[in-house]
Amino acid sequence: LQSQDSCPPTTKISSMLGGTASPTDPAADTEPPLWKINEIFGYSGVHDLKLTTDMDQIVGDARAFKEKFQGKIKSKKLSANRLLEAIQTYEKIRDDADLVHDYLFALLTTHLQDTDIKAANAKAQQKIDDMNALTTFFDLELARADEAHIQSLLATGILDGYRHFITLTRQQVPYL
Repeated sequence: LQSQDSCPPTTKISSMLGGTASPTDPAADTEPPLWKINEIFGYSGVHDLKLTTDMDQIVGDARAFKEKFQGKIKSKKLSANRLLEAIQTYEKIRDDADLVHDYLFALLTTHLQDTDIKAANAKAQQKIDDMNALTTFFDLELARADEAHIQSLLATGILDGYRHFITLTRQQVPYL
């Protein structure tokens, strides 16, 4: 493998951002970097059917998540494996929503007057609000679950990768 350390730092940074610096003349990079937003996020624009499908999928996944887990997170019958499944499902839903949000936010910040982008951003925000409304129960139930039971689940080691998340969520009890 070739080390990237052999390239001048300006070249590495510029090439990552889409700039035009050359290894022989780093000062030649006079153009601001252009992010290739569509390549980074995998959408071709605000009219991309995949974007609409992804937004609808996020809400559908959130609805299915609620149907599957609501009322079960605070139960003393909850197993560590079931909590792990719930957390990972919740994490994926939120990650998918963040991808859509970040894509549209990046477009909006570079095209402030584009009405199509503004409309897509508003539509996505509504879908994210719907997702949040459907998944809020999870944080509430996890925060209010029996302490001894949660500690016994943590003691299994199955949830080690999410221990910090569980702890922080449970610390929110006074504010819920």
